[in-house]
Amino acid sequence: RHTLPPKFVGYAQSYRGPHCLGDQDIINGYFAQYPDEVVLLPCEWNVRTDSQCRVKPMIIHGNRGVFNDDRHSWRHVAQAAQGLAWPDPLGVLTATARR
Repeated sequence: RHTLPPKFVGYAQSYRGPHCLGDQDIINGYFAQYPDEVVLLPCEWNVRTDSQCRVKPMIIHGNRGVFNDDRHSWRHVAQAAQGLAWPDPLGVLTATARR
């Protein structure tokens, strides 16, 4: 199990900004305050349905309900992925960010 850095937890607990995007607002506020902690990752780490990334994805971002929408082909991706054994995503992401 992974825990969030104490500095981030403290920021999140004291956050008083807008919450229209939920946790994304807290994350955006944190990195606006601590821009030196941002790590830019290649596009394969956030492939979305409208992504222009043309490499093998490491993470498929199921935003806008695409994994639960019967009309969207990405629902099949989500169904196929259920029950598979997955590596620890934070460990893989951390190793990639260190490269």
